[in-house]
Amino acid sequence: MNLAARASAGGLVKSNDKKRARLEAPRAPAGPRVPGKELVNTGWFSADKWRDCWSNISTSGAAAGDAAQVNDFLLVLVVITALCFDFTNGFHDTGNAMATSIATQALSPRVAVALSGVMNLVGAFLSLAVAATIASGLVDTNVVTLPVVAACLAGGITWNLLTWLFGIP
Repeated sequence: MNLAARASAGGLVKSNDKKRARLEAPRAPAGPRVPGKELVNTGWFSADKWRDCWSNISTSGAAAGDAAQVNDFLLVLVVITALCFDFTNGFHDTGNAMATSIATQALSPRVAVALSGVMNLVGAFLSLAVAATIASGLVDTNVVTLPVVAACLAGGITWNLLTWLFGIP
């Protein structure tokens, strides 16, 4: 009787034997290999699964009201993520922008941070050139959906936190 059979039969098996039994257990065939997709379609992460999940999120057989609720939820999620990104981007940029004036003692840290906050707020409302460029047809709105925007914002937050953690300006 091999270890896998002993483990499934409930016999006395040590924890090392259980690990070995799991390794010896027969596995399902891996399926067809597609070059370049070995890392994408392995384990629980499958590009096809995630694509189907996001593409069917509003057409999963739910009523029209349910689809609207899902879209509203995604919109709220994107707005909250955008606010979190704005916060992390603000404290990241404040350190970079005000380091010289604080190091030379031209401004106290409290005044420098307040000045940076006011100028970031004014700058956000002063120019809409980036938004106008994006809206002019530079980006295909059929491709850039709410989940894509949420993923980009999450990537930006992650980048801000990693560069802050490692002290990269």
